[in-house]
Amino acid sequence: MRFRSGLAWTVLLVGGLAPAQEAPERLFSADTQIYFRWDGTATQRAAFEKTALHKVVFEEFGPLFDSLTAKLTRDKHTQLFRKLAEQGCALGVEFRNVSPLEFETILVLPQASQHAEALFELLRQAIERAGLEADKFQSGGREVHYAEKEGLYLAWWADGKDLVLSLSTDAPKTMLSRLSKRPGLDQNPHFRQLQEYREFATTARGYADIPALLKLAEQLQPEMPKAIEILGLRDLKTYQFHMGFDGPALRTVAIFDAPGPRKGLLKLLSGKPFTLADLPRLPPEITSFDATSLDLGLLYDIVLDLVGQLAPPPEVEQLRQQISDINRALGIDLRSDLLGSLGSRIVSYHSKSAISLLGMTILLEIKDEAKLRQAVTQLTRGCEKLSDGKVRVRTSTYRNVPLHSLYVEQEEFPFTPTFALHQGWLVVGLYPQTVQDFILRQKGELPAWVPDAAMKQALNRAPKAFTAVSVSDPRPGVLTLWGLAPIAGAMVANNFPQLEFDVGLIPHSYAVARHLFPTVSVTTDDGKTIRLQNWTAVPVLDLLAESDTMMLWLMMASTSMLGRSVGGTFEVIEDRVGGVPAVPPPPPPPPKDRR
Repeated sequence: MRFRSGLAWTVLLVGGLAPAQEAPERLFSADTQIYFRWDGTATQRAAFEKTALHKVVFEEFGPLFDSLTAKLTRDKHTQLFRKLAEQGCALGVEFRNVSPLEFETILVLPQASQHAEALFELLRQAIERAGLEADKFQSGGREVHYAEKEGLYLAWWADGKDLVLSLSTDAPKTMLSRLSKRPGLDQNPHFRQLQEYREFATTARGYADIPALLKLAEQLQPEMPKAIEILGLRDLKTYQFHMGFDGPALRTVAIFDAPGPRKGLLKLLSGKPFTLADLPRLPPEITSFDATSLDLGLLYDIVLDLVGQLAPPPEVEQLRQQISDINRALGIDLRSDLLGSLGSRIVSYHSKSAISLLGMTILLEIKDEAKLRQAVTQLTRGCEKLSDGKVRVRTSTYRNVPLHSLYVEQEEFPFTPTFALHQGWLVVGLYPQTVQDFILRQKGELPAWVPDAAMKQALNRAPKAFTAVSVSDPRPGVLTLWGLAPIAGAMVANNFPQLEFDVGLIPHSYAVARHLFPTVSVTTDDGKTIRLQNWTAVPVLDLLAESDTMMLWLMMASTSMLGRSVGGTFEVIEDRVGGVPAVPPPPPPPPKDRR
């Protein structure tokens, strides 16, 4: 239990809702551009224990972690950090100038003054190892320690019941003098807005003053103001995030205040909302899918506009000529004929039914099918011409739907990219089977995806309409990959007996997976505010939703390396024997006895 009671601070930001102006914030100025607050492990412990994260980390992996870290948890430094984590931390960053650089970063450890001696000793040791000298002075009843290198000052001191660390371009005395005179963070409108959030009890929160940071960024390069204008970033007013618990899920919310009219990149996010009912029939065994509203033609225009206004004129002219040459060689206008024929909805998913591995399918909504079909026909001819025959396009018919497959003359290229137009979608897959799977499913010849109980519960947490949605299920990946963990554990135990590693402490894959549920991420936009929300069980396990793909790449890489190794070995042998098979010659006959 020692490790499980202290691991929370390294695994999750656990805490409670902060009042409007807590003690640590008194040290931050009203001009703070970046602010972060974590409430620590001592608050909302009961809520954390109800989450899937707690069940996986502390209940299933707890005995294993306790065994591996039995010595570590007795270390005095580990105990110190565990105590410091109970009250969390507050961080404020203020940039006053970029050229020359003028800034200060202040980290406050609330209610930690009783640990000052131990923490300060660690800091002094680190300073000495860096080859620096620490000094100290008295200021307002505080003993301030500091070290300097190349105009940067690291300082630390006890301020009432709190411990404070700062990194600044100002000398500590100058910084402390300014701290006592400037308005506090409670005068900052972004901070006040942050504290008014009440959707759920948060454990961590923060904001970034986007306009103030952009104003500083303009000092970096002469072209920066124009780039900011083209990208439409001036429409961003503020950014804030919140993290906390929503039943068994860890929930995060990112909010961008972006009132219209928008342009540039922000205009890309102003897509038409949709629901899950607007998506085509998906495979029943999908492990992940994403859908978003994104105008690819608008993205193309923004990129060209940005390059055209920022790059040197000769390079801009060269790029335009290259695009013109490509269009002429392909026989189409990529912007008008191809991108202009597409809608704004893009869907991607991973299916095991189409092909056992790498069943990734991408769907692009079609706006003008007749125009796109003509462009695709011309595009296939142009690809063959541009590649000098190294790319061959084969067109076949499957269920009365034309399929176009690309065969590439390239060693170790294990794909046959295929695409088709069907029922309002441009379907693209790495193999013909993935496209065939989509066709069969839309015709009703194969079953469609129906959310299971865990998926329904996860989706019920999110809004019903959105401009983007992402769903990934880590459970199949955990069952597949974590099922191999005992093999790795046995190799460790047998090869390093001195570790006394107990393979039996590795939790069963089903014991871990039973606590998990699909991760859901959605983006919504009401025209004034863009909200990105996420509900997940254990964040790092989201990567396992594509476990089959990961395993395939590992197998392909291993096979390629083995092939090169074996081939190289035979080449060395052949070189050494001059092209003759390396068979040892027969021994000479024994000498005859002449007596």
